[in-house]
Amino acid sequence: MTDTRMIAAGMTGTLAQPGFGLVSAVDPVNHAVRVVAQPSGVETGWLPYAAMQVGSLRIACVPDIGTHVLVVHVEGDAEHGVAAVPVYDAVVMPPVSPATGKPAQPGEMLVMAGCGAPPADGAATPGQAARPKR
Repeated sequence: MTDTRMIAAGMTGTLAQPGFGLVSAVDPVNHAVRVVAQPSGVETGWLPYAAMQVGSLRIACVPDIGTHVLVVHVEGDAEHGVAAVPVYDAVVMPPVSPATGKPAQPGEMLVMAGCGAPPADGAATPGQAARPKR
């Protein structure tokens, strides 16, 4: 007799989990990216890149190569993922508002252009982490 608990225990970890990676290639025509998964270093195939808004109002913001993203696998299937959102890290820090001198605060939206692309080779010095003022 087969114990379903044993089958379930054997399948643990076989479903693809969300993970982080770095964009390695961009196809702006098809709004798709390739991502090098971290820390394994395995490059994905072409994945759709999640849009900020679709429909009658469309907002597109294609990521640069080197952008840190979260990859979510649809229904846990490693073959069907979506590069869901860009993530700030120690290399690419949130922009600072010229008006307040701080990153965007709750209830605010800060849109800046011309911040520069992330370093493609990873050789850049990490940014300074924000520390609370005392």
